[in-house]
Amino acid sequence: MRLGPAIILGLALLRASDLAASPENGGPPALGICECVKDSRCWGLTKTFFAQVVDVKKKEVEGALPGRYFPRTETWALYSADKDGHFLRVTCGPARAPCASYRDQLEWRLVASALLKVLPHRAVDDRLFHPVTWIITAEGEAALSEAKRCRPGLWSDLAPALTASAR
Repeated sequence: MRLGPAIILGLALLRASDLAASPENGGPPALGICECVKDSRCWGLTKTFFAQVVDVKKKEVEGALPGRYFPRTETWALYSADKDGHFLRVTCGPARAPCASYRDQLEWRLVASALLKVLPHRAVDDRLFHPVTWIITAEGEAALSEAKRCRPGLWSDLAPALTASAR
């Protein structure tokens, strides 16, 4: 059975813990961040949803108006990661010179906001990251730190989703 893009997006917007642990499927009422990243079922769902949200966010970068993320910049999503592992391109100014520092910041924002979108937490997403620029807030940084503390290999576990995702 092939799922349509709308269904996949809808599933990706659910938190993994909502599916992995709910009274309807015999689990506890909810898992916290630490419990989810340690639980094999919840972590598996989190990784799946993370990859879906990354794809959606890459499409959003591709269609973004100039200056959305940084003043006087344009952004593109690469079809696949380049030789250095980057998956976005950011250019600055009228000369369209590559902006490596902005690219690195935007890649971090994309990855961090995608993970925050799927990790279980009680906060509204707008309290964790800015909805337009994806700047991570202090509350979002705390949630990411908790996830990394509870799962030290967090980013290496998620890396394949970044290199395998397609635009």
